[in-house]
Amino acid sequence: MKHLFVLLVVTIVVLTNIACGVTTLEKPTKPTPTPYDSGGPRGVNVGEKFSMKVGESVEITQKNSTAALHFREVTNDSRCPSDVVCIRAGDATVALSGVDSNGKSTELILVVESGKETSGQFSNLEVKVLELLPYPQSTTSIPRGDYKVTVVVENLLR
Repeated sequence: MKHLFVLLVVTIVVLTNIACGVTTLEKPTKPTPTPYDSGGPRGVNVGEKFSMKVGESVEITQKNSTAALHFREVTNDSRCPSDVVCIRAGDATVALSGVDSNGKSTELILVVESGKETSGQFSNLEVKVLELLPYPQSTTSIPRGDYKVTVVVENLLR
């Protein structure tokens, strides 16, 4: 009875593949990686200015250790659109995660205001957010994956 069931299942799979035009079973190919999807975090040095897209992580190299920084999301974006005149410039909230060389994780919630630098700390590092792009426009919304934050990480122990 067991052999009959296996034979029936194999026959159904083969007939389904033939009916759908599949003549061979091919291994799926991996998508071509993009600069922000290279299979792992890219390395940056302390003091180096760099940009990250939402979901991207970087590995920060220091003299004797490494740390990681991950751009989780933009939780709020109430910046005044570039094509509108506003009384108040507004701001955006950026969520980052830092992991030190001992594996300790720190959540950084930073408020980005136009023309102002904002920063937070984890371990012995200061994370400075220099810019958040794209800037809003009144006629379009910004898809989550389109945000890019420009950052510099400084060592607090010099």
